[in-house]
Amino acid sequence: MNKREKEKKHILPGVILVSFIASIATFFLLLNVEKNALEAYEKVMVWTVKCELAKGLEISESSMTEYFVQVEIDKNRVPGKVIENPQILIGKLTEVLIPQGTILTEAMFSDEEKFRKGIHNPIVAGCKGDDLFQLVSGVLRKGDLVNIYMVNEELGETYMLWENIMVYQAFDTSGNVIASEDVETPAARVNLLLEEGYTEQFYNELNAGSLRLVKVWR
Repeated sequence: MNKREKEKKHILPGVILVSFIASIATFFLLLNVEKNALEAYEKVMVWTVKCELAKGLEISESSMTEYFVQVEIDKNRVPGKVIENPQILIGKLTEVLIPQGTILTEAMFSDEEKFRKGIHNPIVAGCKGDDLFQLVSGVLRKGDLVNIYMVNEELGETYMLWENIMVYQAFDTSGNVIASEDVETPAARVNLLLEEGYTEQFYNELNAGSLRLVKVWR
């Protein structure tokens, strides 16, 4: 055996070993690529909105099947803080207008109880649009928040009486409750959620025609 043949004999095992290691590395690389590809297309079930939900809409138990449906989507499309069980939404209000097909998340809903925070003896006080100089152009719905001001025209001064007062109900000219999803019918009368101790001042100022409602943007 000459020198060249001896060199080939010593090199061959090394080449085979390197090839073997490269093959294993390639195998695991392909496995990882396949795993990532599968994870990217992994399907999960989420709850979505069947139809557009207006802002301030109260969710009831009877509306579960009407408003929500479970669908399968890619895992990488799931947003944070999704709602896994829509039953927890019963009694809550929509914080924003929710388009059809939207995945349900916690930020889209609020608990009506949070508007009662700090109200020790809540009462519902009503007022007609005719009793107010301005009723936010009539566009008020359940769940809206308003600041209530008193205007002293003699002194030319305006004072805020109460802030972040929740609209409990809105009615049309026939006395029917206006649905939250109705964005066209003017509110002829609204009921507000107030502290019982505010009642006397509220109606005194209302009768004097000095109250103004300003809708809070949220």
